[in-house]
Amino acid sequence: YSDGYLKGKEERPQGEWVPVSERLPENRDWYLGLFKEPYTDFICIPYICDYVGEVTKGTTNEGWILRQCTDVDTVSDYFRNLICVAWQPLPKPYMRGG
Repeated sequence: YSDGYLKGKEERPQGEWVPVSERLPENRDWYLGLFKEPYTDFICIPYICDYVGEVTKGTTNEGWILRQCTDVDTVSDYFRNLICVAWQPLPKPYMRGG
């Protein structure tokens, strides 16, 4: 993670969502992702995820790994069909006394 990340030439502060319609993560890393159900458009709680950019039997249909939901041999159709709408880097870790 970093204190911010770039969107073109414009800096986005930590904690701001990036719509996938604007861009996808450029590097493999863990992110927070907002996913919606394809039939209801219900947006789920954020998932810790990684964008791998290719569809495998352990990813969503868009190539995202959802921590503890995909990246296994058997992924339920519910998780496989989720659609990412936005993502952001993980927040800074908790520091005791700081």
